[in-house]
Amino acid sequence: MSEVKVLIVFVAFIAERIVRYKSMKFMIRSVLICVCIVAIVGIIELFFTWNPYFKVESDYNKIMCATIGNPLVFGAYMVIFLPLTLWFLENTKKFFRVIPFFLTFFSVIFSFSRIAWISMFCMLFIYFFRKAYFEKIKKRWFVVAVVLAVIMMPFFARPSFRAIFGHRFNISELKSMSYLERVSAYKITWNIFKDHPIMGVGFGNYPNVYGRYKIETTWPDLITPDNMYLRFLCDTGIVGTSVFFIFIIFWLHKLWRGRDNTVVWAIFCGLIGFLINQLAADLMLWAAVQFAFWMLLGFAVGTIENECKKNF
Repeated sequence: MSEVKVLIVFVAFIAERIVRYKSMKFMIRSVLICVCIVAIVGIIELFFTWNPYFKVESDYNKIMCATIGNPLVFGAYMVIFLPLTLWFLENTKKFFRVIPFFLTFFSVIFSFSRIAWISMFCMLFIYFFRKAYFEKIKKRWFVVAVVLAVIMMPFFARPSFRAIFGHRFNISELKSMSYLERVSAYKITWNIFKDHPIMGVGFGNYPNVYGRYKIETTWPDLITPDNMYLRFLCDTGIVGTSVFFIFIIFWLHKLWRGRDNTVVWAIFCGLIGFLINQLAADLMLWAAVQFAFWMLLGFAVGTIENECKKNF
């Protein structure tokens, strides 16, 4: 496990090196082509219940796994790339520039992941927070209204979808077994942390100690708190979690300082969406989204370094 983590973090360094010697637009196009393929696989799975990679389940919670394997992780994967599709939409004149955005956006919606929806809308708010974008929205209010209308269509497209969305927004879900299990997982996490506050139980060892702390309202096969930050606290304690946050904050601050570059700003927003998503998912344990996170971070750092070279 640790070797895999080190290898994936190394992806950021490789991505940064690539950006220094390749065109950023070329890299973004290449990445978005891959993202669109993943989205198309998911959409085919949704409408035709067929997936070449995984067995399609009848349960709606499992109907859109695409190439990722889990709808929650699939939604997070799409959220992290959504700002880049907006950048592509703004900076490409070809007619197909809208395709990546709509495929990615609809994939997030149809993942039926509430935390993906929340992180997406938070990320979009941050993305459009810049004054320049507000001015564009004022000038093109009619276009914005049409786009919002199109965006709302999936909620009313099919009766089965309406039923699922209604279920996901139902307040009674707060009394469901899923919710109770999550609360119980948080209690287990707190008990583990109390016993191992400084160094934790060791990275990846949460499942190994889960049985000793399990309580009645938890599922026996769900050995995760579904919160990456709580998982870090249990696995690595205060020391490891502090190192992680210092590392992330350092690089996010670097991206924030380079936010005048529109590519860097798009990547920054995508990474923020990913970090919000981790409040209800242990995404750093999934190779696809973790690879995407470090790759985009490397792209952004490489872009900033290129601009620094041009200025000297």
